[in-house]
Amino acid sequence: MEDTVSIVSQTKPSVAVKSGIDSRMRAEQVRLLYTLALPMLLASLVVTAVVIGVIIDVSDPVLPLVWGGFQFVFTLLRIALISVFKRAYKSTKQNADKWLAAYFIGTVVSGMLWGSLALFLDATWPTAHLIMIYIVMTGVMVAAIAANAVVYRAYLLFMFPMMVGMSVWPLLQGETAYTVIGALALLLSVIIMLLARTYNQTILRVLALRLENGELAEQLLARNKEITKQIRAHESTQEELKRERQLFLEGPVVLFRCKAIKGWPIEYISPNVIQFGLNFETLVEDHTLYASLVHSDDRDRVMLAEMTEQGIFGMPYLEMDYRIVLPDKRIRWIYSYTIPVYNANGDVTHFDGYLLDITTLKLTEHALAREKERAQVTLYSIGDAVITTDVDGRIETMNPVAEQLTGWSLEEAKSMPLTSAYQIGDEETGEMLGDPVL
Repeated sequence: MEDTVSIVSQTKPSVAVKSGIDSRMRAEQVRLLYTLALPMLLASLVVTAVVIGVIIDVSDPVLPLVWGGFQFVFTLLRIALISVFKRAYKSTKQNADKWLAAYFIGTVVSGMLWGSLALFLDATWPTAHLIMIYIVMTGVMVAAIAANAVVYRAYLLFMFPMMVGMSVWPLLQGETAYTVIGALALLLSVIIMLLARTYNQTILRVLALRLENGELAEQLLARNKEITKQIRAHESTQEELKRERQLFLEGPVVLFRCKAIKGWPIEYISPNVIQFGLNFETLVEDHTLYASLVHSDDRDRVMLAEMTEQGIFGMPYLEMDYRIVLPDKRIRWIYSYTIPVYNANGDVTHFDGYLLDITTLKLTEHALAREKERAQVTLYSIGDAVITTDVDGRIETMNPVAEQLTGWSLEEAKSMPLTSAYQIGDEETGEMLGDPVL
């Protein structure tokens, strides 16, 4: 598992993004191992036939044919295992570990079969045949990098038996020339292992970035669904929010990307920013500061919230309502959703987000507030006693005349049952009547 963890930690993703990446990384490695192994195994059948032809030419044909038979049978078994894998594999850590163990067994046996070629070598063979065998074994070790080095331990299990065979046989011959050949074979094997390690690191980086991007996309999708639910649930502006949601689905949402430096220079903004009377090409080509579009009364609040550790640098996203000033001096209210974009070192380099025009919503809220204020003025100015209650008959407001009539102040009577502050009696019988509201 160390191959996976070391690469993932270098990218410094957020806690939420990093969650589950390690197990998914291992599952992806196993899937890639089995996918890349098939063409390698098919090629090894051809190479096996070539080796048999070379050895038969200079030795007893029985042993190379037996070796070739084992090689062919075992290779076909590994191909069958790959076929079963494609039908049965599930991307879970527990399942991945079982398939990885099976692959390890296959690579060990395969490496031992190839390494056993050293048992057939004979110093009396023609030099061309010996060179041919060494070229084939070197080629097999290099070709195996593409598949086995996805998990470095798998490659080492395959490589080690071959390295032993290539290095030990020359050393056992007791001649200086063969000793040099053995040392060179050992050095070449080490170099190939280093190349395999580099390949392994590259594969892991690619897998880590792909998994992190997938996690981020899932988080953004989930958050957008949550926002949509909140908007639709807003009781006081149900019809307006229904229209806003429809506009969001049909394309009125303006996407943007800004650099995470002072003023937020705009790097990208979607063409539908024309709805605000702005030209997207001009904004990008002139590197217009996003801050310059924000209303002067809101600018400090927006920049402070988004550029301090209490704002977006300490959060996975930021939501705000504020005003922007259009080229014709009109003012529009917008809802803004922004996320930070990190580089491989964990530094914030850009801000991605979208804007939604909520001017109508804000105007409605202000109109309701003014209407409520006028109602309060009217309530307090009329000469009759007026008491308002909620649906449960508890007092919400009283005008001054009602306070004088009941002897209770609004502060004292608020939330009390109406009958506790005011009771109605029958003029003829004097009998007290029930709650007039309920």
